[in-house]
Amino acid sequence: MGILAPIEEAVTPLTSWYTDPSFFHLELDRVFYRGWQVVGNNNTKICYLGDKFCPNPNALSIDH
Repeated sequence: MGILAPIEEAVTPLTSWYTDPSFFHLELDRVFYRGWQVVGNNNTKICYLGDKFCPNPNALSIDH
C-alpha cells in the first residue's frame, strides 16, 4: 500500500504506541535524547524560561 492508496485501505499505528509507558520511554531514548529537535526557525525568539511561540504551520515551507 502506497501513500496514494484509497482511504479504505488505510491503517493506523497500534493504540499501545500512544498509551504504553515502555513505548514512551523507548521513544524518549531513541528520538528525543539523541539529538536536537527543531522547534522553530531563526526568526523564533525564545529568550527566557517560560517563553512560548505559536507558529502558523500553514505559513512555513521547507524545501529540500
